[in-house]
Amino acid sequence: MGTACLLLMLAVLSGIFSETSLCLNWDPVPRKTILFNNLKDIKSFSKIGVFNYTTLTLDEENKRLYVGAREAIFALNMTDVSQNSKLIVWEAPPEKKAECIQKGKNNQSECFNYIRFLQRYNETHMYTCGTYAFQPKCSYISLENFTLEDLVLEDGKGKCPYDPAKGHTGLIVDKELYSATFNNFLGTEPVILRNLGQHRVMKTEYLPSWLNEPDFVASTFVEGNWGDDMIYFFFSERAVELDCDNEQVVARVARVCKGDVGGARTLQKKWTSFLKARLLCSIPHQHVHFNKVQAVFALGSGQETIFFGIFQARWGDVDVSAVCRYNLADITKVFNGPFKEFRESAQKWGRYTGQIPTPRPGSVSTL
Repeated sequence: MGTACLLLMLAVLSGIFSETSLCLNWDPVPRKTILFNNLKDIKSFSKIGVFNYTTLTLDEENKRLYVGAREAIFALNMTDVSQNSKLIVWEAPPEKKAECIQKGKNNQSECFNYIRFLQRYNETHMYTCGTYAFQPKCSYISLENFTLEDLVLEDGKGKCPYDPAKGHTGLIVDKELYSATFNNFLGTEPVILRNLGQHRVMKTEYLPSWLNEPDFVASTFVEGNWGDDMIYFFFSERAVELDCDNEQVVARVARVCKGDVGGARTLQKKWTSFLKARLLCSIPHQHVHFNKVQAVFALGSGQETIFFGIFQARWGDVDVSAVCRYNLADITKVFNGPFKEFRESAQKWGRYTGQIPTPRPGSVSTL
């Protein structure tokens, strides 16, 4: 494939808004209103001394909600989170916290073990990763007695960010971990990486043309029809291909093929199937562009998958949000459409007008 995977898909995706059908109301009436007095019977959960409940994993089959927090992991009853909770305390040891402080990090907010990844690994275990005072570690949780196998700590580099404030997403598919995170202490090496499985390690290159200051928010597995299973990643980043004076933050969708084995030469252990496109959510006649994606939820399965994204923008002096919907068929159409290439001589991006190479950039390369 050579450098073909560096080519960037740029055709934009259409959201739910259109100039002809939009009925805009910046002060809408809620579809449902709940009075404060009606919330007195709502079940809640908290633990004294525990903070940052940021990682949630729902196990509907076993009616469990797993929660990753700062130096703690909980298993809650899905029907009543206030009852029958189980707790794992997973602290970074004092010597690791001391090293974190010596490296200039904050001992009040950064030098702890923030749980950033928590997902089912198989029928008997979960897999979890934490920042571990800026030295990320991962381990397995036994579901039988909800205990951490802390004697089997694994290096969490590439699986979990060093910095608890950095965006991160990941998922396990067939016992392989696909992560979008930052791969170094300084938070300057973003990477989409596959590890923890039978296939060879695969990753993106540390180049702005691949990923440029991304803020990762979500990832989804979509099963294909002919062995073309895909992992989709959603994030915001600074665009380097736009013809403007200032770099602009835009929302992105990227994909890699689950069976990608890399290239034969320049792309050894690098994705050959990696492509990314701008994810457009806007109100054209109002000149409101929601360029920062905050979260993404996937509904459905296979080729019928629909993605719902929550976006944020600044409109005058007001922060506004929107929800845009995207069909997988539309995303696939964009990835199969026109693309740009990076021209070394001019050091800029331009639309590719030549004959489409074979295999096409971003094509699935499998065993």
